[in-house]
Amino acid sequence: MNNIDPNGPAVGEGIFGFPYSIEEAQVILIMVPWEGTVSYQTGTAMGPERILEASKQVDLFDVHTKYSEPWRIGLAADCKLFGSKDRFAAIREQTLTYTEKLQDSEQTKISALNEMIAHVHDDVYRMSSKYLQQGKIVGLVGGEHGCAYGLIKSLSDTNRDFGILQIDAHFDLRNAYEGIEHSHASIMFNALQLANVKTLTSVGIRDFCQEELEYLKKSTKQIKPFYDHEISAKLFQGISWDSIVDEIIESLPRTIYISFDIDGLEPSLCPNTGTPVPGGLQFNQAIYLIQKIVQNGNKIIGFDVSEVSGLSDWDANVGARIIYKLVNLTAESNQLNLL
Repeated sequence: MNNIDPNGPAVGEGIFGFPYSIEEAQVILIMVPWEGTVSYQTGTAMGPERILEASKQVDLFDVHTKYSEPWRIGLAADCKLFGSKDRFAAIREQTLTYTEKLQDSEQTKISALNEMIAHVHDDVYRMSSKYLQQGKIVGLVGGEHGCAYGLIKSLSDTNRDFGILQIDAHFDLRNAYEGIEHSHASIMFNALQLANVKTLTSVGIRDFCQEELEYLKKSTKQIKPFYDHEISAKLFQGISWDSIVDEIIESLPRTIYISFDIDGLEPSLCPNTGTPVPGGLQFNQAIYLIQKIVQNGNKIIGFDVSEVSGLSDWDANVGARIIYKLVNLTAESNQLNLL
């Protein structure tokens, strides 16, 4: 920690230039360069590395947390899965073109992709479980949104009756998409099958299908959507964002997991994400929401940030800043002591 100069340029190799080892850190980010089921623009597999680079030009003082020296929280990134990139890339190359192949080969390729995704989830689950058993807080940096399943599953093993706050342009409630059971478009459907995930609050939703609406109506678990068009209408009518945030907080249990798909933001902040949609939250709206959740006394047990494109310095810059805010506010919600 003595090597950190909060007023100078980052000099360490770790995320945000921090020198903390995995063993020393209180908060661990698992970096997952996986994008096997992307259905529009590619590039999110490179997101974690570009975020790692961009993080080193983020100033470390944070006006949104009570910590006057947030760099003393103790944060490290686990980049072990960077070594799996060639393996991920090979299977992705095989599977992204399956619709162009003969009909009798489609199911084989879908099966191969589902099997590969299962390996990714197992890796993330194993890593998450290890760190949670050590008493660390775990966040995940994707990669596509489906990467988060292993972390949510691990948290479901160790936490009872928690909710998910999803910031996203999409519901991600499809049973499967293009035959892929753990598609990026199915992460919330799969998460809600876990026993201890009791509620889902989805903010910024503006692109969804009939199947997802039917599932929402029939689900035995509480799902509360805050549609982007309804949020905008309230703002146009003079209702404050603060009042809307109060409504969102009322739908949340005391213990929550935050799943932040970067396309929940307006596209000017993430123009190269996989499936951008007009509309969305402003940066400060998103941070205000998370800050007020913490001030309300809710506990954040983990989080993910996904779908940040690795094709753009700008997207990575925004992603890195979202992650820094989430780390600091999650630490505050858990009342972590500074190192």
